Amino acid sequence: MRDAGAIDEEVARELVDMRNQAKAITRAGMTPEEARILEERNTAKYGNPLGPTADRIATGPPPGLS
Repeated sequence: MRDAGAIDEEVARELVDMRNQAKAITRAGMTPEEARILEERNTAKYGNPLGPTADRIATGPPPGLS
C-alpha cells in the first residue's frame, strides 16, 4: 500500500479491517458463549465488540493503558 502512495490513515484502516475479518473467521469456529465473552470484554474496554477502531488506534491508548 505504501508503494502505491497510501497515507498512514489508509494503511491503518485497511489493517483494522483485515484484523476484524480475521476475528470474524476465528469467532465463527467458537461457541456462542466463547464469542460473547470476547465481545463483552471488547465492548467494555473499547466500546466496540470487535475491538478498537482505526480512529481509536490512531489516537493512542485510552488513559490507564499503555
